[in-house]
Amino acid sequence: MKALTLTLMTLLMTSAFADERDLTLPGAKWVGTFKSYVCQAFGAEVSLPSTYSTMNLKFEKVVTDRTLDNGLITASFEVDGKVCRYSAIMLADNDASTIELVNSLAYAVNNDVDCQSFATILDDALRSNDYLYYGHPHNMSIMMPLIGAQEVCGTGAVNVGLTFVVSGRL
Repeated sequence: MKALTLTLMTLLMTSAFADERDLTLPGAKWVGTFKSYVCQAFGAEVSLPSTYSTMNLKFEKVVTDRTLDNGLITASFEVDGKVCRYSAIMLADNDASTIELVNSLAYAVNNDVDCQSFATILDDALRSNDYLYYGHPHNMSIMMPLIGAQEVCGTGAVNVGLTFVVSGRL
């Protein structure tokens, strides 16, 4: 009964932030919630490089199908104080530990701003990356090449990991 209640609460909470205009993933079976940004597996939490601070970027969740190959990431960000939604369909090659962007969608929640320039920044960061899968509960970090990665991860760093933690079945 606890598991059922927790699952229902998770669905209600994640649905509250979603908009019917977001992309969807048919056959979605698993959900992971945004955890943090990292520089390496099992590494300490870091912030996004300051270059991205004006976006007020908030990743929300990832849902995957039963194969764990197809995923959908949802997020929100701001342009001139106006809220934009972002969703991205991703395809993973689990044997190679790589993931790439298949399709994305961005729009202004109130149709009051053009979200495309920041959406392009997110598309570029998610285009084609390695990912790390580690720990228990299971963490997945998409290692995104970000301007300013050295600022948060140290000299020579190119990537910052966008980390989700598996939170249950849908």
